[in-house]
Amino acid sequence: MSESIGAVLGVASAVAPFIDPTGISILIFSIVTLMLSLAEHPHQPDSHRQTAFRIHLGLDSCPGQNLGGDIPDVRVWDERGNFLGHFLGDDEDVPAGDFFDFTIDLDKPHQPTYALFSANENDVCIAYITQTLATGERYSWTGQWARTCSKPWYYSGVVFDGYDDLACTWISLHHIDDKSVSGIQLHIHEFKYTESNNKSIDYFCAGNPTMKFYTESDPTEIDRWETRRPEDLNSTRGIVHVPGQPQDDRRRSVRPSDRSCPRSLHASRLIKSRRGQSASMLCADPASRGPDFVSYSEGLYCNMETREVLPLCDAAAGRVTGCFDDGGNIVKRSEVERGDVLDELGYDRVDEWL
Repeated sequence: MSESIGAVLGVASAVAPFIDPTGISILIFSIVTLMLSLAEHPHQPDSHRQTAFRIHLGLDSCPGQNLGGDIPDVRVWDERGNFLGHFLGDDEDVPAGDFFDFTIDLDKPHQPTYALFSANENDVCIAYITQTLATGERYSWTGQWARTCSKPWYYSGVVFDGYDDLACTWISLHHIDDKSVSGIQLHIHEFKYTESNNKSIDYFCAGNPTMKFYTESDPTEIDRWETRRPEDLNSTRGIVHVPGQPQDDRRRSVRPSDRSCPRSLHASRLIKSRRGQSASMLCADPASRGPDFVSYSEGLYCNMETREVLPLCDAAAGRVTGCFDDGGNIVKRSEVERGDVLDELGYDRVDEWL
């Protein structure tokens, strides 16, 4: 993936509906920039000792319970790695598909350029994060980056600017599998497109301080870019580790949630979409996680547990076996003398995205 953000953005508006040779939607790169409208940003803080965030959730991991999810813990640092403040989100339960605005009080009136988002008890899928500084500057990041960088993702169900294929990024306190992500570090102003910010996608997915996906439980520490003198601007930047704060060392024991959320994201939920999302693409990507999926635009069903893709049954077209029965939410395998061989999938909850 050698494309630069700038080169792709130059044609994004013309080719947004198409897919580039890497399989990544071209529109993703325009979303890298501050193209989220002012309506998607929190209000400007009143004090220079504050910064404001909005976190918009896509799916949650408690199908059928409509519990939404805990907002991640958020910690912020300045450009030199000075810790400025934090927000603990485990008491803030937000419905799936909704957003939450909050401010962080800063120890110093410095720009909070680094942020770490750490998962709480139940898994959440983040559609986007926006930040507003006290100076009025606005920055944004979307969960589409997980799909780009082969991290756990799913369709968010959040529509942005008429684009309904926006992915969300799963983060989980509990280590479900070797792909689980427990936190995300962002040097968020690097995601604002300028003519000079013409970095490649490989740069953003490399796991450096610009964007880093953590796997250890409850991360509280970050890496930052080494600050450089003007005469060293053309040299390779070093990376400096920033330890956590002593007063913030609240490592939690990994315990089952008191909500009894199922640990599998596949078991009991089905999403049916009349939008443009692709069931075949979702099933084919080994990094995707989440409920089974029906795409009416494709006429396909994706079983996320087995990665099997089947057409929807259509009696008028003579397709009555080897297909997914959209009316009964069952798979019809083959006709036998006494009737069809059926897979009873037992969905507890079926959501339809219109």
